[in-house]
Amino acid sequence: MPDALEMTQVILVRLGELLRKLPPEVVTDLYEGTATLEIVPKGGRQPRKAKEPVALPADPQQIEADLAKIDDRAAAVRYVNDLKLTVAQLKALASALNIPVGSKAKKDDVIQEIVKWTVGKRLQAEAISRPPTL
Repeated sequence: MPDALEMTQVILVRLGELLRKLPPEVVTDLYEGTATLEIVPKGGRQPRKAKEPVALPADPQQIEADLAKIDDRAAAVRYVNDLKLTVAQLKALASALNIPVGSKAKKDDVIQEIVKWTVGKRLQAEAISRPPTL
């Protein structure tokens, strides 16, 4: 087996041959740093493995039913916090409840969205439907 110096020399020769075959604009982009080279194993890229679904420690319908009994947003936030779910689990819960949540949403944002769509919208609807008091 050749030593590291010999392997480096062979690689640099091959790289030079590759660069000579590239269009001038690509070479310019590489020179300016606006493009990069990528090493891809022989046979091409390996397909990404699908993420395994996140398991929820509790039933989403039960959580939704529990939130339906709460008449205060702060209490609902405490309830969701007390579940001690990870961000991934909170996003899975939101998905199970058909609540839209951004992929980059942080834990507090996900909790606020869950409370907003389970408790907040209900409280808002009740306030609108209540007759005004004089």
